[in-house]
Amino acid sequence: VDEFRLTYKDRSFFLIKESDKWSIKKPFETGADQADVAALLSTLSSLSAHDFIDEEKEDLIKKISPPILKAVLKIQGEEKVVSFYLPTGRKKGIMYAVTVNEDPIYIIDESLFKGLDRDLFRLREKQALDIKEESVAGIEIRKNNEFFRLVKEKDNWIINGKPEQMIDSLKIAGILNLLKEIRAERFVDDAPTDLLRYGLSKPQSMINLFDNDNKPVGILLFGMEKGGMIYAKNDKARSIFLVKKEVLGSIPDTKELTGN
Repeated sequence: VDEFRLTYKDRSFFLIKESDKWSIKKPFETGADQADVAALLSTLSSLSAHDFIDEEKEDLIKKISPPILKAVLKIQGEEKVVSFYLPTGRKKGIMYAVTVNEDPIYIIDESLFKGLDRDLFRLREKQALDIKEESVAGIEIRKNNEFFRLVKEKDNWIINGKPEQMIDSLKIAGILNLLKEIRAERFVDDAPTDLLRYGLSKPQSMINLFDNDNKPVGILLFGMEKGGMIYAKNDKARSIFLVKKEVLGSIPDTKELTGN
């Protein structure tokens, strides 16, 4: 599958694969949750009928239109379409799947459809920072009015340019693993015009990752607190989201890293 559209009664999505990675193009452009897209396509490809309807198909479909979901998949330039309908009288536990006119109406278990029900939050990328550990050669952390810089020199990590103060590589790995695990709990603004209201115009806390050439690998900003969570934003997208408050507390300070 190279791209696909999902059209529900009240929402629709268009996703496309670019360089082996899925992205959402509509309702707006943003990253997609790769695992969730894979699960969705796996569910579609594994659907099978336990019965069929061959007679008076067109009249039946007219009675139960519109579909609750229409999926259009493009595979090597060819479109494949399947639409899902709820039967009249709500026959318990079944749904109808319709492909092309010459095929029968497929009767499937309604429970299988749960694997195809998606909203925008579930489909979109929720990882706060998409990073590759091997590309990170430096980390800048601002937290609790403290700022420090960790740099990898050969196989050693040093803090604030002090060669005599090496940091255990396991602690660095712990920071990177923590960053990879941070997830958006909720998206609050996909087209922000004022970062100040979220405390993100001049954030008190931030993490900046860079490579061997001192080029940014990823930046994560933390803003004001709201309801036990914290506003956050990365440098790859416009969207502002909320992360758990304890995330910020889990990021070590210089005392935790050096023991001093």
